[in-house]
Amino acid sequence: MTDRPSQSFDPAQLDSLIERLLEIRRELCESEATFEATRRRIDSSYRKSETNLAHYIGLRRRDIRPLQQELAELGLSSLGRAEAHVMATLDAVLAAIHGVAGRAWRAAPSALEFREGNDLLRDHTEALLGPSPARRAVRIMVTMPTEAASDYALVRDLVARGMDCMRINCAYDGPPEWTAMARHLDRARREVGRACRLSMDLAGPKLRVGPLEPGPEVLKIRPTRDELGRVVQPARAWMDPESAPEVAPGSNAARIPVCGASLGSLRVGERIRFVDARGSTRRMKVTVSSPDRVELECDRTAYLASGMELRREDAGDEVLRVAKLPARERSIALRRGDRIVLSGKPGLGREAETDEGGLVIAPAHISCTIPEILADVRAGQRIWFDDGRIGGVIRSVADGEATIEITQAAADGAKLRANKGINLPDSDLRIDSLTPKDLQDLEVVAAQADIVGMSFVRTPADIEAL
Repeated sequence: MTDRPSQSFDPAQLDSLIERLLEIRRELCESEATFEATRRRIDSSYRKSETNLAHYIGLRRRDIRPLQQELAELGLSSLGRAEAHVMATLDAVLAAIHGVAGRAWRAAPSALEFREGNDLLRDHTEALLGPSPARRAVRIMVTMPTEAASDYALVRDLVARGMDCMRINCAYDGPPEWTAMARHLDRARREVGRACRLSMDLAGPKLRVGPLEPGPEVLKIRPTRDELGRVVQPARAWMDPESAPEVAPGSNAARIPVCGASLGSLRVGERIRFVDARGSTRRMKVTVSSPDRVELECDRTAYLASGMELRREDAGDEVLRVAKLPARERSIALRRGDRIVLSGKPGLGREAETDEGGLVIAPAHISCTIPEILADVRAGQRIWFDDGRIGGVIRSVADGEATIEITQAAADGAKLRANKGINLPDSDLRIDSLTPKDLQDLEVVAAQADIVGMSFVRTPADIEAL
């Protein structure tokens, strides 16, 4: 048996690490002044956390990845889990590396040691989000659909299955629905015996992509197939008069409104033939018939369009006609390197125009819901769409329009749709973070919510206004 050779360390590398770590420590001490003006207004139970936050901000102002790599290679802490006790972690690393270098070093006691930092993090998290769930380290937040206002069982089941926080997005529905959801949550908490917080997000200024040109009036129906392409469930649809309410007989069924003929004579088993929007001949079979509604099945994919003729094969080719269908939602396909124009002028968004060879002759255009922001953006600033799924850089601004180069998108491209959010992190936008609607909504929100969510925060004054 042989002894493992002891690891040797480069004294110059150790000196360099110590110097850089001490410089970071000095910067963290200086960063405490960040909150000096507001320190007197902070509750005493959060004073130490406030100092730790200042240290964390000071640490993250640097790119510490190269330093982390060097520390990891020496078997020392990489500062990767310092959030709850930044200074204590840094001092522990300094003490360790001084020891490796054979030097004595002792820092003054930290205002927030490891155990206390972890305890405060746990206590403040529970104060905000409720007790820690059993058998998991994360809380589950669920955003409520409109149905939660009328369906108590939905809310109760979510609480029973582990929802820790119900989220209501105040950009949708209204005070009656929000109040009903909150009452359902109160009832569910009592019935199930579980804690669950209520978070309500204010709508804020809705900086979103404007409407796009409507797509074709086409309805696609398709069967369900297995991995071998075999039909395991035919496509389901129902026909009714165009004036009938759109109430589906099944969750997977599509509605085909018809005009110009009575449905009462259609029989179960009868076939309806048509040439779909692609020129393909298709047939549907009647499975359920009543005077005001007919249910059908189709074992092949089909595209139906407004005005299309549907012929009854068993009735001498008697014609039914598809009534006006809703236009399909359009999207704009974008890839890295593409250009798109954000305009403050009214108009429908459209895709890029290309010539016969596929070369772009006019970039895609979109509008936005707050056109005034075009006066506050500048070339070189970043812009994000759809919760950061698509990113770009503003290359030029002129005549109320900004030309954007797409720099962030999925490898195979991304689709931008109407009403998706727009974020301008580098721009000083002269719009209020609290809208008149938000101020009105707060009357209801403050009476119901445990947590109030606020978007578009730019300055401390925005928080103070809330």
